[in-house]
Amino acid sequence: MTHIAEHTIRLARDRGAGESAHHPGDDWPRDHSVAGFSLPELLVVVAIIGIVSSLAVVSIQSARAGYQLYTSGYTISSKLDDARTNALKRNRPVWLLLTPNSQSLQVQTTAPGGATMNVGGPEFLSKDMQFMDITTPQPVTFDAIGRPANPGQTIRVQHVRSGLTRTITIASTGRITVQ
Repeated sequence: MTHIAEHTIRLARDRGAGESAHHPGDDWPRDHSVAGFSLPELLVVVAIIGIVSSLAVVSIQSARAGYQLYTSGYTISSKLDDARTNALKRNRPVWLLLTPNSQSLQVQTTAPGGATMNVGGPEFLSKDMQFMDITTPQPVTFDAIGRPANPGQTIRVQHVRSGLTRTITIASTGRITVQ
């Protein structure tokens, strides 16, 4: 054969190698070497993604419960501090009314005429939170100099789904701690 004919045959063979060309001595056609994933490989990847996703969902739910508990504790602490500050400012008793059925917190005092007066707006706990050991509306009262009327009070809240709890303590000095 001539040099040009050999070169043309080689080029045709090389061009066809990536396609479905069959060469003598090959055990199979070359189109079986196309890149891709087999069904078992895809199923393994989908299973791994499912397992990792389920672990992530559980972790996110746990973190959300912890966050709701944390914010509820500090919301109660903040409202207690508001009640204490208002007692000092107004020079008369002020209380925080904890209402378990509506999960609300409302700072109140007596108006000059003797009627109950709300100070500021109410705060509401998350629907996943509940007061522990409180079944009826309960006031936490501070006297005119900011001391609690009943020293050593504790308020406990619980995350309903996780069972986690947080305790807010009012010391005899009026200091409020969240644990």
